[in-house]
Amino acid sequence: MLKRVLQISVLLLTLFGSLRLYYNKEVGKVIDNYNGVNIYFNNIPFTSKGDSFGADGYYYGKKYQGVEFVKRYYDHQFQHRFSTDIEKGRDFYDFNIKDGEINGVLELIQYSNPSVYSVKEGDILVFKPSLLKPNGGVAIVSKVGNNELELVQQNCWKKSRDIISLENRENKWYITDEGVIGRLSKNN
Repeated sequence: MLKRVLQISVLLLTLFGSLRLYYNKEVGKVIDNYNGVNIYFNNIPFTSKGDSFGADGYYYGKKYQGVEFVKRYYDHQFQHRFSTDIEKGRDFYDFNIKDGEINGVLELIQYSNPSVYSVKEGDILVFKPSLLKPNGGVAIVSKVGNNELELVQQNCWKKSRDIISLENRENKWYITDEGVIGRLSKNN
């Protein structure tokens, strides 16, 4: 039995290594674009490839992480720069701030999930840490419909867009993905 487990482990490691070598050729390749901001392919197992800076030296984050895309997007789209060098998705959300209040560190309005305030295009979704994303995650809301929203993100393999259900119950907006802890917005 132990021999069989070792054989399977070696096979999986070989497969994983082959995939990593294959996809290393694509790291940094543009896989999508949202409002003129490129979304880049990362790698297995979602590693960083150095630091990313704006033309004037403003630090976006580690290439090609989700936080780097969100900071780059907010800089290009809203001319909003974060006053802190936040690098982990989980650090975008402050549990001490109430729904609809200003997150003074990020200079954005913070909303809980659920929220009495509706979701808007351009909001930053904040995901709690998980097994695959121990630092949490962030994404941008790219479309809002009556019962769903589309998000755009970086560092989620080759899938830069996803659809999440949205429900309005008892005058509150619920983003039904249990990983979403809240969101941030430039405007109320």
